[in-house]
Amino acid sequence: MQFIFRLHWRLLALTLLIALPAFMLIYLANLEQRQYAAQEAQNDALTLVRSIATGQDQFIAETRVLLTMLAQVSQVNPQQPNICNAFLGKLDQALPYNYVGVTTASGDVVCGTTPPESITNLSNRAYFQRAVATRDFTAGDFQLSQLTGRPILVFSAPILDQNDPTANLKGVIFASIELAWMKEEIASASLPAGSTVTLLDQFGTVMVRHPDTQAWLGRTIPPESPLVQTILTTQGEGTFEGAGLDGQPHLIAFMQLPTLAETAPVYITVEIPRAVAYAHANEIWRRNLLWLTLGTLVMAALAWFGSEFL
Repeated sequence: MQFIFRLHWRLLALTLLIALPAFMLIYLANLEQRQYAAQEAQNDALTLVRSIATGQDQFIAETRVLLTMLAQVSQVNPQQPNICNAFLGKLDQALPYNYVGVTTASGDVVCGTTPPESITNLSNRAYFQRAVATRDFTAGDFQLSQLTGRPILVFSAPILDQNDPTANLKGVIFASIELAWMKEEIASASLPAGSTVTLLDQFGTVMVRHPDTQAWLGRTIPPESPLVQTILTTQGEGTFEGAGLDGQPHLIAFMQLPTLAETAPVYITVEIPRAVAYAHANEIWRRNLLWLTLGTLVMAALAWFGSEFL
């Protein structure tokens, strides 16, 4: 009896020793498969943020074309406010913006889709200063509308002297739009469960966040935040794992909107809960480990009970 008992253990040990290399290969293959699935999850996250960013950037690119064209129209002349008011007033209903206006070179608003009732000077606004400094299409930073109190984004472009566009600035044309349109575009995207999309300006200020817009609107994320540091120090786009704005672990994909990259950088991020992002990869891992464990137990059982017949 004691001999049979020792034989049980010897056969069991021998079987496991023979099976060990095969199990190690299966384990390594399983690990590689999980890494591949994890890379797929990162690629999917990057594809998602590209899709959302493309829609936002397309509107900005169209705004660039519009303002650049209007800046070259003879009626859009800050030195002829009556003609300018009449021209822009006719365009008001056809444009998706809250307001389109024109300033002098010194920043005084002289005409717009609604004629200004008094002189307002915009020379201290970022979008005006950037248009003057870069002589190019640009945008401002996060701000609240003085009329509605709602968040807006203001785009601008210089009005140059057509006879000498490199030297003489005649004024600046600008267009403002409420950021609600961006939230609506983002809300229509198909997002993984528990995901959030955030639009940040170059200072880390939350311009749009879906969901929970009101809770985050206008908040500036500390520059030492890993999310802000990674986004601001990486050119273009990327993915990384880390704490989201809520402090929980996420797979984060981000992209800089191309049209404003040179003059007023804006970034869009998609934060996917890590458990959701890697659900498929983890399912593969668990399933393969289960089969590996069952295979080991079957081999052990066969060795143990098979020794009864020796």
